[in-house]
Amino acid sequence: MKKLISLMLTMLLVMLSSSFALAQTSIQSQGSTVYIPENAAVSSDVSPTATALGVIQCIAQGNRGYCDWNIKVSDDYINYSAVWVIYEQWNSSTGKWTIVETDRFEYRVNPASRIIANQSEFYAYEPGLYRAKLGGTFTTIKNGVYVAGANDPSNFRIF
Repeated sequence: MKKLISLMLTMLLVMLSSSFALAQTSIQSQGSTVYIPENAAVSSDVSPTATALGVIQCIAQGNRGYCDWNIKVSDDYINYSAVWVIYEQWNSSTGKWTIVETDRFEYRVNPASRIIANQSEFYAYEPGLYRAKLGGTFTTIKNGVYVAGANDPSNFRIF
């Protein structure tokens, strides 16, 4: 029981220190998201190497954030996008990130392509530290629906 409590306290301290450190770190302008097939764990039809990488890069200009993003698959073709760009603002009073906006990119990709790309624009109502990450899904011809997995956001500051 003591080991369990000790482990839980250690995990809590790591999470708190990483949240604090994140708020204190320099701006990271490029982030990435790994997408995996939705049914990869249950279907033998899905290639074990079927992952896709999404990259997002944001810059701030005035009270706006501009985020260019792209997603690439290596062994398939994307035919539908339901990708989201999720914007969060750092709340220093709570020590947490808060979702402030979601920009959705839902459209058919015709002709199907190995790469989809777009730009998202965000209007900030107040100065602060913001981040954007990719989410949502997209569909490919061979492996079906891909879902967002691990995220590494792109941070930017509005003055």
